[in-house]
Amino acid sequence: MSQNQIDILQRALLREKEARKQAEKILEEKSKFLYEANTKLERLYANLESDYTRTNSQLQGVFENIVDAYVITDLNGNILRMNKSAMRLLNIPENYPDVNLIKMVHHNDMDHLKSSINPFLKDGFIKNFEIRLITNTNELKTVHINGSVIYDKGQPIAAQGILRDITQVKENALIVELINNTGLAVLGKLDISEIADAIAEQIAKFLNTNDCIVYLCDEEKRLVQQIAAFGKNLDEDNKLIFSFDNGIVGRVAHTKKAEIVNDTSLDKDYLIDNNTRLSEITVPILFGDTVIGIIDAEHAVKNYFTSKHLDILKSIARLVALQLKSAIDLKKRIQVENDLKKTNSELDTLIYRVSHDLRTPLLSIISLIDLIKLNTDVDIGVQNKEFLELIQGSTTRLDNSIKEILNYSRNARLDLQLSAVNLPVMVQTICDDLKYVNSAIAFDLNFNGIEIITVDKMRLETVLKNLIGNAVKYQKEIASEPKVHFTISEKQSAYCIVISDNGIGMSETGTKKMFDMFYRGTSASNGTGLGLFIVKEMIDKIKGDINVVSEIDEGTTFIITIPKH
Repeated sequence: MSQNQIDILQRALLREKEARKQAEKILEEKSKFLYEANTKLERLYANLESDYTRTNSQLQGVFENIVDAYVITDLNGNILRMNKSAMRLLNIPENYPDVNLIKMVHHNDMDHLKSSINPFLKDGFIKNFEIRLITNTNELKTVHINGSVIYDKGQPIAAQGILRDITQVKENALIVELINNTGLAVLGKLDISEIADAIAEQIAKFLNTNDCIVYLCDEEKRLVQQIAAFGKNLDEDNKLIFSFDNGIVGRVAHTKKAEIVNDTSLDKDYLIDNNTRLSEITVPILFGDTVIGIIDAEHAVKNYFTSKHLDILKSIARLVALQLKSAIDLKKRIQVENDLKKTNSELDTLIYRVSHDLRTPLLSIISLIDLIKLNTDVDIGVQNKEFLELIQGSTTRLDNSIKEILNYSRNARLDLQLSAVNLPVMVQTICDDLKYVNSAIAFDLNFNGIEIITVDKMRLETVLKNLIGNAVKYQKEIASEPKVHFTISEKQSAYCIVISDNGIGMSETGTKKMFDMFYRGTSASNGTGLGLFIVKEMIDKIKGDINVVSEIDEGTTFIITIPKH
């Protein structure tokens, strides 16, 4: 081998050594980089695993301790997982067996649930969904649900949701609705049956029972009468009436204390109506300390009614007590008015009989005496004439007494009967009829242009006859110019009538008592003492006023005010 070839091989060997050193250096650097990278990856992995464990623990804590009930189910409703709040809501123990949420739905709400499933799967969520559940301990609860679908690779595989117990909220709303509806249902009603029907209907719907009855109580007679029954048509023939000594209703009427009977088969006082029902709730309707009614409801199941039901029915009883009492009072008042109308009708008949059967023979006696006195063919003697005068005077007084009693009765019973009256004609007729009492009397009549007035004719005529008659009757025994003055004047809303005389007059004591029943102001009076009393009663009836001014031996003046119509 030549030197040249050897030199070439040596140079090639050196280059190879240099290349190996360079490669070893690069390899060393890469190894170091890979080592450092691996160490860093190991450190990052450890941190990631720690973060995962911590996050998982935090999520588990959130899941377990969230205030609201949280549930995960498969698409068939089987519960896959739930937190403690959900267990408490559904009354499920810690180591719960397989539970299906759909099977907990109340049977009356199944249609509502079925109609919501397809929209839920289609939209992927559901909001503000309300449904009733029967819990693991058979407790009925209303829940509010917000939920969503869980997907895997775009396919729905489960559902999750937050459940909130709104049972109390719904119950409170139903209570408010019951109270409002009951108040509105009885408001303005004054018929007892209508009020009772409204109460029975509202309570039956709230209690979810087909049996609710309202009774009326008469504490004085100790009787209970059925007046309303939900779902039944009551008439007078099938309304139950029994005493305070019978049944649970009678017992409550007696004690005035509300009751719940959880098992009527164990209560000796339970009365079977059309069907036996095992639960009964009975609440008195009290007005003050008086029991005026009873609310009674029954249910087929034992232990159906609760203390909450009792409190609500007590509130309803307090709410309707005043309206029911008003209706009872109105019914009594109508009954009294009907009885009064009947009594008045009977009194009218009696008055007619008194007027006809008593006055007719009296007037006959007076007429016969007048005939005897006028018969000059028979001499009956002076003494007999005196006897006839006494008989005639007594008979006339008795007839006047009957007329006064009739006038008083008519005034008390009859309403105002207004009509147009020609006052001058009425007064002149009265004066003409009184001339036979004292032919010397002079009448001074002043109507001031007033002729036709609207007034109760019977009452005004009675008042004027009495007052003008007294003015004529009670004149002085010796009077030079006996006079009676009548004047009427017109005011804005009334007429003022003044009747005055120059007769015997009355003392101050007499004027204070003259309108009292049976009072006689003078020994010269031979009347009953009813005349002026009736005058005052009639003036009051027409809403007028009467005053008197009198002085012994100076005469008397009556001032009457009667309203315009």
